Amino acid sequence: MIHTDIEIAEIGEICDNAWHALKVASATRSAPSPRRSALMAIRSWTSSAATRRLNISPKYLKPGFSFGGSCLPKDLRALTYRARRLDLDLPILTSVIPSNERHTSSGFRMIAEQGHRRVGVLA
Repeated sequence: MIHTDIEIAEIGEICDNAWHALKVASATRSAPSPRRSALMAIRSWTSSAATRRLNISPKYLKPGFSFGGSCLPKDLRALTYRARRLDLDLPILTSVIPSNERHTSSGFRMIAEQGHRRVGVLA
């Protein structure tokens, strides 16, 4: 049980529902069409859901800086590239990298506006 005030609880529920909607939309849109490769998408998401260590980790739900590294952008680009080749429009997924890049730019801009020349990062 988490004890918090009403406003935080309400916003938390809204964020949870948005997160669940995003997961459902991602899974639903990963099948190229109801007929073409739907079984492949179902099998892929079934195997992905079985990876409990990462898929239910609270580490992904902590507001902060944008994601980095190579795996997430690489795999997201591969998925959206394949979708384009199949003439699929996946607006949710194609918006993730530009959104992440805007968040990164905003963070750098905020630091630069402070006039700091050195920045330390603790992870």
